[in-house]
Amino acid sequence: MVDSLTASILSLSALLQFIAAYIAFHLVGVTKSRGWLLLSIAFLFMGLRRLISLLALYYGAGEIFTGVLPELVALVISVLMIAGVLYISDYFKSKAKAERALVESEKKYRTLVEMMNESVITLDREGRIIYANSKAAELFGSSVDDIIGTPITNYCGEECSRQFMQAIYKPQSVPFTLETEISDVNGKIKDVLVSISPIFDDKGDITVTIATLSDITPLKRTEEKLRDYAEKLKQSNELKDLFIDILHHDLMNYASIIKGYAEQAQGDGIDSETIMAIRRNAGRIIEVIENATKFSKLASMEKIKKVEMDLAEVISDVVQEFKPMLSEAGMSVENRIDRSLPVKANPIVEEIFGNFLSNAIKYARQGQKVMISAEEEGDYWKISFADYGPGVPEEQKVTIFDRFSRGGRGGVKGSGLGLAIAKRVAELHGGEVGVEDNVPRGSIFWTKLPKGE
Repeated sequence: MVDSLTASILSLSALLQFIAAYIAFHLVGVTKSRGWLLLSIAFLFMGLRRLISLLALYYGAGEIFTGVLPELVALVISVLMIAGVLYISDYFKSKAKAERALVESEKKYRTLVEMMNESVITLDREGRIIYANSKAAELFGSSVDDIIGTPITNYCGEECSRQFMQAIYKPQSVPFTLETEISDVNGKIKDVLVSISPIFDDKGDITVTIATLSDITPLKRTEEKLRDYAEKLKQSNELKDLFIDILHHDLMNYASIIKGYAEQAQGDGIDSETIMAIRRNAGRIIEVIENATKFSKLASMEKIKKVEMDLAEVISDVVQEFKPMLSEAGMSVENRIDRSLPVKANPIVEEIFGNFLSNAIKYARQGQKVMISAEEEGDYWKISFADYGPGVPEEQKVTIFDRFSRGGRGGVKGSGLGLAIAKRVAELHGGEVGVEDNVPRGSIFWTKLPKGE
């Protein structure tokens, strides 16, 4: 009769031996070791021996096995052996997985470094290049293989080499940055911005040094060109200032002399019409000179000093100043501002209203009237000068305040700077100017100025 306990032990022992043989055989591929192959064969042999013993037990072939107790001991040993094999298998699998992850990570790192626009090199403790991406090879004017193993001092001057080696032997916890020059294999000098970062091991010792180099040669050349341009621009501004100075001081004297003699001649009764023409054109010369001087100064201003003032009083003073010209042109002014208009402004704000009136006298005298009004729009005062002349064509409403732009009305010639001055003064105050139609006839020139409360 077959001993069921012995048969069970033999069956389980054989199964475990075959499992151990399979695991050991699997480890051959993981570890690349022949020892596991031999162990796999040994486990297989022991499993076959137990299988033969089991068959002999069933068919009564004799005492191939030695009894229950020895087989039970063998079973325990088999269990311990397979547990050990499983532990070792898991260790090697984890190690292989970590190695694959490391290889994959390194592959990704290299791919990322290769895709960078910056040149990246890795240096050993002696300052030799042990890795370089394709951008670094391009920077040094050679191939990657040719620059690997070469010292960084081959491409640097004395100061650059000293700084590199100092960064290697006396590393800092933060990247060390320097701007320097390098020379490629062809001797071409390039400006670079370098960031040097040491890599430490677990003990705090430096292993390698990574350097990132950015070619800033085009940027440096651009900076040089900008400096040259700035210097030329400075000289140009100085010449402009000189021209304005000559225009204002010298030409103004000549124009004033012409006007003075014309007035004297008119008083003596000499050809009144001719003298009037001389006076008129001399006056225009003086106006051009004054406007050119004003605009030049205003164009270069960025900030102006502001004080508290009343726009209503400023406008009243401007109207009073223009009374002789208004009378000569046969025009009148209706000032409808009957309240105080407190603002923080610079006295040059009167240029806006003076140019509005001057513009009306030149271009809208046939309307015979200018009406001035004011209204409050939030934090702004809107001041309007309405005339009853021919109006401003639609296509000129945008450009009429631009420098040297004129409406071309009435055959009046001038520099076109008056309204440009008004616009610039408004801008310096944080305001604006504009023009719109005065229904049924004429134009309304307006400005919005902040109260500055």
